[in-house]
Amino acid sequence: YYQADVWSSKPVRMESRCETCPQGAVCSSDRACGLRNASWLRCSNGSGVVGTWSLDLGTGSYVLRSCPAGHSLVRLPTDAQECKPCATDCEYILDPDTDSCQACPAGLRCFGNATVVPRVDGSTWTRNGSIYLLTSCPEGYRYLNASSADLLSPAEQECAACGKGLECTAPPCAECSPCLPGFFKHVEGPGACMACPANTYLAGSGAQSIDECVACMAHATTKSRIGQSEASACECDSEYYQADVWLAKL
Repeated sequence: YYQADVWSSKPVRMESRCETCPQGAVCSSDRACGLRNASWLRCSNGSGVVGTWSLDLGTGSYVLRSCPAGHSLVRLPTDAQECKPCATDCEYILDPDTDSCQACPAGLRCFGNATVVPRVDGSTWTRNGSIYLLTSCPEGYRYLNASSADLLSPAEQECAACGKGLECTAPPCAECSPCLPGFFKHVEGPGACMACPANTYLAGSGAQSIDECVACMAHATTKSRIGQSEASACECDSEYYQADVWLAKL
C-alpha cells in the first residue's frame, strides 16, 4: 500500500488513507510498493518504478501517464495500472501509451518494441494504426497481408515464396502464376521458371520438372532455340523431311 492524501476545503484539512499499490508499482525484490516514497518512486534495491506516474491532487492517488518503448500502458482497473512489457521475441508495439502488444507477423523479426526487420529482403511494410501492414513483396514471392482472403490474422502476414511450377516476375503478386508453356520450375523458392533446353518443347503450363520437356523426334532440332512450346519448333535436319502420320483414336 501507499499513503494517499486528499486536501479538503472549508476548512482546509487533509484526509489520508492507505491505497492499494497498482500492479506496475509493486517491487519485484520485496513486493513493497514503489510509490511509498513520493520523492523518488524507487524500490528498496534502487530500481525505479517503470513508467511516468503523477499524483492526482483531486483523489490523492497515483496515475500512470506514460510508458517507455516496448511496454503497453494498462490504465484500468486502477489497481492493475502497469507498463506491461511486450515479449521481445514474438511481439511488437508502435505506441506504448495507446496500443497493445501485437503478435509479430510471420514475415517480420520483432524485438518487443517498434523496431522490426523484414525476413525477406525487398519486402515493404507500413504502419497502419496499431499494426504493421505488408504492402509489397519482391519478385518470386506472393504477398499475404491483412486484405488477403485466405489470411486469418495480421500475425500471418508474410511474403510466401512461389511453389514448384509457379513464379512471380511482375510484383506485387497476390498470387503466383503458373510457368508458361516451354518453361518449368522444379523447386519452391523465389526463382523464375527456367526454359526447356534446346531440342525440346513443352505445350502445357505449370510444369514442375525438366522431365516434362519433350524431346524432339529423331533427326530434328530446335535450331538452338530454348523455351519452345510447340512440336513444330522441332525441325528436321537438312538431309531429312518431316513425314506426318495421322493416328485414329480407337
